Amino acid sequence: MKNIVQMAVTFFILTICINQFAIERCYTTGKNDLLRIQSNPILWQFQTRGTIYSTPLIDNGILYIGSLDSCFYAIDASTGIEKWNYKAHDQIFATPVKYDTILCFESGNVLYGLNLEGKLSWKFKMYDSTILNMHDEWDYYHSSPLLVGNIVYIGTEKGFVFGVDITNGIKVFQCQTPLANHTIETTPVIYDNKIYFGDWDGVFYSYDLSTANLVWQYDTKNDIVYPGWVNAIVTDPVIFQNAVYFGGRSCNLYCLDAQNGTRKWIYRDAGSMWLLGGPTLTDSVLYLGSSYQHVVRAFDASTGKVIWDKGVEYRVNGKPTIEGEYVYVGTEDNTNTNIGTLCALNKSDGMMKTKLNMNTQIYSTPVISNGVIYFGGSNGFVYAVSQQELFNVPFPKMQLTCPDTLNFGILQKNSNLYTTDIYISNVGDASDSVTITTTISQVKVQPTSLNIAPHDSQKVTFTVDPSPLSIKNYRGYLFFASQKALLLTTTRKCIIFKVETSGGTEMEPTSPNEYSLEQNYPNPFNPSTIIRYQVPITTQVNLRIFDILGREVKTLVDEIKPPGIHFIEWNVANIPTGLYFYQMKAGHYIQMRKMVVCK
Repeated sequence: MKNIVQMAVTFFILTICINQFAIERCYTTGKNDLLRIQSNPILWQFQTRGTIYSTPLIDNGILYIGSLDSCFYAIDASTGIEKWNYKAHDQIFATPVKYDTILCFESGNVLYGLNLEGKLSWKFKMYDSTILNMHDEWDYYHSSPLLVGNIVYIGTEKGFVFGVDITNGIKVFQCQTPLANHTIETTPVIYDNKIYFGDWDGVFYSYDLSTANLVWQYDTKNDIVYPGWVNAIVTDPVIFQNAVYFGGRSCNLYCLDAQNGTRKWIYRDAGSMWLLGGPTLTDSVLYLGSSYQHVVRAFDASTGKVIWDKGVEYRVNGKPTIEGEYVYVGTEDNTNTNIGTLCALNKSDGMMKTKLNMNTQIYSTPVISNGVIYFGGSNGFVYAVSQQELFNVPFPKMQLTCPDTLNFGILQKNSNLYTTDIYISNVGDASDSVTITTTISQVKVQPTSLNIAPHDSQKVTFTVDPSPLSIKNYRGYLFFASQKALLLTTTRKCIIFKVETSGGTEMEPTSPNEYSLEQNYPNPFNPSTIIRYQVPITTQVNLRIFDILGREVKTLVDEIKPPGIHFIEWNVANIPTGLYFYQMKAGHYIQMRKMVVCK
């Protein structure tokens, strides 16, 4: 009996050793390593009870952050375990600062000072009017405290900027803008004994710190005003080589002389879209996110020249974070609260290096400390992500086993169904979700969406029933979209066939009975899209592209067209990212639709 027990113990230990060896061997095998594929970059997540716009503060192993649940949290940065929380009187949008043993943050109209145990040391009420936390649904920004020495400076409503001694909460500075009725949402910046900030009305200011007198102001409304929104300055300014930089809803990125406010250069978004998410300055380069452009840009700070302009899947609201060779940004899909990504782009050329799909929108600016990336989500969670494992996230790679043109050939009208099959392969290391759409309704696709495991393939069948179709040539496009690739990938294939009568006598083609202009596909797109339209009679057709300011960009069609369904392709190789409109005129028919170029 003793020998049997010893044998069992020996076998158990041997099994553990073999498994450990297998694990270590698997861990070092590289690309197809199972453990690496199954690894989870998220180290921990901590749930608050409100959306998080605040950027985390990491200090001495503790993460400090506020939430729209009005609580200010202290969380162990290594474990995600809450140490304490403090209930403020209003929502918390702002990012905290720390001086010695005092933590400072803003909530509503009050500036708070807490000790490191979460007890109130002081609070400073900044104004008495009604609290307005958000001007509209896209207003995610609040002025956060700027710590200079032992003084915190912060902007508020009604044009006030205060300086408060962080050790005792006593006011030591105050200035107010001339109109005194616009919120200051930017965190101030201080340079050469002057304080700089912008307001909701689109005016940027410089005040003397000693006298609290206005030095200069720059009104962005003198450059351009849009009827649909205000010129709100919502990006925190940065100072570099006697120049101040800021962007916002004016759709411009500004570089002003810090001494006198004269303009050095201006970058105007070609699609007249907001410039948000930044700027962040490193090594004479400005990095800036965007709104519906879905891009991150890098600018030469001296000239304003775009160094690179690269697409991300969604909007960027927080600042880019630069560490080492990479630019980190969080993104959010404005139409779905459960979609956002944490992205890392090459700092040199902007190419996407890796990303992590999150089940939440990310408004918070990522903060990196000791190899961990921290940020908050719209779902109220604070996340800690392993920087190393982020770069180990696997991705799918779609391959199609078909030519660029699928030719069904000549189909006999009174014959049976015509079918053909292709295979979609995933040669990457992660599962893929692929959707198939077509511009030609006569072709049935089965299935239209499918999930493909790594290193696997699935069949897609295309079917045409010629019996109800008109006698004519058919031409259209198929679009295969890989939803989980590192970069959203859409592959286009042409599909053609001709329908004839079995006896060889052709029938007159049946014309459409009305005019129509369909939505372009794909949309958003890069580098090309297809526009489908139809006319019921022979008529002059004019199809033109306009930018958001109503300027004509391109005439795609200006000729007499026969009755039928027509397609036109637009290639945007030299067209800037942005929102565009396309308009069709034919006889008395006029129709206009929107499209988005995303590079």
